[in-house]
Amino acid sequence: MTEPELRASQLAALCNRIARQENLFGSLSQEVRLHEMTVVHRAHEAASAAQSPRPPAVPEPSLPLPERWNGTEGSGEVLLTALSLIFELQPSRYPSARSRIALLLTRLGGSAAEWAAVRISSPSSASLSYSEFVEELKITFCHPDGVEDVASQLYHLRQIPDPGCKDFAGRPRPPDDVL
Repeated sequence: MTEPELRASQLAALCNRIARQENLFGSLSQEVRLHEMTVVHRAHEAASAAQSPRPPAVPEPSLPLPERWNGTEGSGEVLLTALSLIFELQPSRYPSARSRIALLLTRLGGSAAEWAAVRISSPSSASLSYSEFVEELKITFCHPDGVEDVASQLYHLRQIPDPGCKDFAGRPRPPDDVL
């Protein structure tokens, strides 16, 4: 290759390289402009937010806690409704699902408290939301129109002492041929 041909090929390669760099520079310039616009927009939003007056802080009302519920007497819906109002009117006092479940646990007694203690101590309870916990409580203890499902009936089943059982167990068994 002669020197002029070499210079021509070098010049062509240099021109191609400059064209690629111009394209790259153009796309980078567009990205920089986009970022500048984003920064200006966010600064404007922040300034607007800082200028808008905040509403005065309203103290949360002080509400009495509802009566304890044992899971059998009365209505669990009354307790749950009262707690939902407390959570609505005092959101900063009970901000998390765990704090709401804790308050609910303090308002349970009897078999409902026993059930809740077992449920909350299970490993899967760490990710349990308040609404999921309440739903499980309702399934177990709150039944519409007095209708209970079989699982709840078995859960609440209690054996009462019967003095006749002692007499029956103490009797001798009849021979098999009589039966």
